[in-house]
Amino acid sequence: MISFYKEELRMGNDIYTGLKMNLHFRFGQIAIDKGFVTSEQIKEALEEQLSNTSFMRLRPRMLIGEILFARVWITLRQIEMVLEEISKTTIVQS
Repeated sequence: MISFYKEELRMGNDIYTGLKMNLHFRFGQIAIDKGFVTSEQIKEALEEQLSNTSFMRLRPRMLIGEILFARVWITLRQIEMVLEEISKTTIVQS
């Protein structure tokens, strides 16, 4: 029973990690497609996100939108527009 539970947790974590990575990719791709940021800016933001390991920080990694906003590469309204687009496509795919 315990091994089944551990396997279920591992699979759940893999699904969660895959979903997070998919959303990061989609956020970046949509932001680029809408002309809000460049692919180079997304690349730099992803590199920053990966370099901020969670064990060195008091909080989890920053979201890609947070990094872009902190660098003044994207506005809050543009982030909202990207998230609206993600939610539309997520609902359609469900």
